[in-house]
Amino acid sequence: MVHSVDAKHRARFAKLLKDEFSDHQILISTHDIIFYQRLRDAFGSNGFRYLALTGWDIARGPIRGDASTDIDRIVNEEIRLSKSTEELSAAGGRFFEYVLQKATEALDVSIPARFDKRHTIGSMWPPLAKKLRKNPYFKQMYPTLADDIDRSGWVRNEVGAHYNEADAPVDPEEVRVHAKHLADLYSAIYCDDCTGFIRKVTDQDFRCGCEMKAYRVPPAVPSVEAAE
Repeated sequence: MVHSVDAKHRARFAKLLKDEFSDHQILISTHDIIFYQRLRDAFGSNGFRYLALTGWDIARGPIRGDASTDIDRIVNEEIRLSKSTEELSAAGGRFFEYVLQKATEALDVSIPARFDKRHTIGSMWPPLAKKLRKNPYFKQMYPTLADDIDRSGWVRNEVGAHYNEADAPVDPEEVRVHAKHLADLYSAIYCDDCTGFIRKVTDQDFRCGCEMKAYRVPPAVPSVEAAE
């Protein structure tokens, strides 16, 4: 199937394909990188194969390229370790912004209004970090995660987001450490089983749609009294 989808319908159409045609073999070809990302978000990696064709040669036919997305570059350790400092830092910035947009909406995070420009990492991450720290069950599971991201976040500005002439080059390991922290955040708030981010039920109850990933008081286990 070859398909082009209007921007506002990309995510819903991808979800429709997954929900209604999961028992079919699906072949999708698209030139729209955003739609491709939405398909990856909806389908996940289990049972699906993704290819990228970057050109055509009369002798060799189609030329395959890198089919990885920013999510792959950050979350997949093998791919993450194969990327240069500049590639990884740039991918980390785009990835972090994507995660923040999804997570702040899902967790009902209050963000100061910005009428003249879009929200950025600087406007979204502090209130999200505050929300995560206030959930005692998330804090218990990931006691240093928000602090780790705060401490390592500077590398994106030094390497991947702006032109800077640093006093000393950024150590590639510092970039990889920051990328690992972002991967840990994604793992903590995104569920691969239901392909969705955790959502706020109350300030002390965050859970995904299938409840396989939840930060809340554990459900009570009913006791069974032995019959006399």
